Amino acid sequence: MTEEALFSDWMSRMDQQWAAFDTYNDWQAAQEAPVYTFDADTVSDLHKDAYGFRPGEYWWTMWEEASDLRRQEIWDDLIDALRAEQEHERKAHARAIDRFEHLVAKTIEHGARDRETALRWIMDASICDGDWEFLCHEHGLPYGFFNKSEAA
Repeated sequence: MTEEALFSDWMSRMDQQWAAFDTYNDWQAAQEAPVYTFDADTVSDLHKDAYGFRPGEYWWTMWEEASDLRRQEIWDDLIDALRAEQEHERKAHARAIDRFEHLVAKTIEHGARDRETALRWIMDASICDGDWEFLCHEHGLPYGFFNKSEAA
């Protein structure tokens, strides 16, 4: 593209960008307007992820009656709660992994010849009936903790 064509294209985009504003003051007011990031379509999912359950009737009444500014504050609080829950879950999984690895070590100490045998014994002694994801759940381990070769 030539310089003239690039300039013409740029001018066209600028005309489109500024077309919505009658004056500089209109443009400046738009720049200072609050930006809302809340999403009414997913707030229930966010609440469930943060607190483990969907919001109830009282919560929905509060949400529906709230101003956009208040909804943004509620949304931001939910985001903070979700981050705290994720950090709590990360720490809980780390503790569960430590406990489980200690169980594996003790199982080897008590006669299992290797990790694979220890895992098989732990599974056999559980109520999980060969379901490794259920064993993860039973021990508080993160989903997918056992890779396919280890859980075979």
